Amino acid sequence: MSKRFSSAGTGILIITAALVAAGCQNEKPASPESFAGGLPVRTFSFDTGLGPGNAEIPAAVPGRPLLLLTNSTGKSLSFLDISDFASVRRLREDLDLSGYGEPTSVSVRPDGRVAVVAIKKGNGVRGLVLALDMKGGREGTVIGLPLEVGYGPDKICFTPDGKMALVADEGEPGENSNPPGSISFVRVAENGGLTLEKRLVLDAVAHPALAKFDAASIEPEYIAVSRDNSRAYVTLQENNAVAVLDLAARKVTAVWDLGEGEHEFCVDPQADPPVFKTMRGRREPDGIAVTPDGLAVVTANEGDTDAKDGVLSGTRDIAVWSSVDGRLLGCTADGFERAAHRAGLLEPGRALKRGVEPEDVCLMELNGKLLAFVGLERAGSVAVVDLSDPASPKVDQIIPTGKAPEGLCALPDRKAVAAACEGDGSVTFLVF
Repeated sequence: MSKRFSSAGTGILIITAALVAAGCQNEKPASPESFAGGLPVRTFSFDTGLGPGNAEIPAAVPGRPLLLLTNSTGKSLSFLDISDFASVRRLREDLDLSGYGEPTSVSVRPDGRVAVVAIKKGNGVRGLVLALDMKGGREGTVIGLPLEVGYGPDKICFTPDGKMALVADEGEPGENSNPPGSISFVRVAENGGLTLEKRLVLDAVAHPALAKFDAASIEPEYIAVSRDNSRAYVTLQENNAVAVLDLAARKVTAVWDLGEGEHEFCVDPQADPPVFKTMRGRREPDGIAVTPDGLAVVTANEGDTDAKDGVLSGTRDIAVWSSVDGRLLGCTADGFERAAHRAGLLEPGRALKRGVEPEDVCLMELNGKLLAFVGLERAGSVAVVDLSDPASPKVDQIIPTGKAPEGLCALPDRKAVAAACEGDGSVTFLVF
């Protein structure tokens, strides 16, 4: 999930960064490309001042105008007061985590009183989970000792009941080792105390369907949990699959092979008109979300390998799957690339790589409609998708953000979405 970026950017982003660096918390002019159903939106930009490689994963604190933000390169956690999107400020100084390692993800318990941070200590090395007190006046106070989990923890999330934190231990290879990917089940006590209940290694022992993959290639990325706390869904990007977990039994119950998608891909965005060609791609999802009713799962199909045998890596869309049996219900097909081109956001030279790279996805209901918000890393934008008909998800609009949006966070009480943009160390707030 984590990537490194240079400080180069587009002229618009350089101007915005200069304004923020000069002390202006400005409203960033919103120029979304809207289609039928697009909503009025204002965008605001906050520059962390930490530069590229920071502002990676955001997490909202329920019931408070407070946003937590992991900073990968800076090895710190920011606490942002978002009472006024036009004047975001730090609630306290950034929490220095360099003594533990690199923060990769953060999640806040639904009661808003405890946060957990996943910390990577290096490839081929077991990582940590750190608990933080989030009560008023104590924000960021470390609770107890860090808990050792699996190798290379990448994503952490609370279950909706707040009793458990799930960690996707990616298990990326080190210099002399290639450890297994796993899911760590961490019990979180009322006071924030942490207990490792189980580390479930994802291999043929966990589920026979995983036997067809090289065990060293199984690297879990994102996790999404159903609202009833019964199941979790884990993306296995390199394997083009999703693993389904029974949370009560702490085991894998199914592995969905996501197959390939065939639709039009933009192969020459600079031509007039742009050239789209029908091609196939392996979905290889990164971000994942579960619908509120628990009936469907949404994947952001970024891609993470290389084109092979004429099949591209990533389908550059989102797909909607039945949570019951993993059956494909619908997808946005070429909608993102066409919208990005119309908005002037399609990056040249990406055509035969992974295109716009849908990275993360979060869901929120607005005006009676369920919408998916999708970070398009290589198009510097968030796409808004109407999920009213799961069989025919519709791209409503595309909204420019900072450079390379990595993690997204819905703020339903504010009718807003926060996009953490690791490419320039900023956060873009989309307010509807």
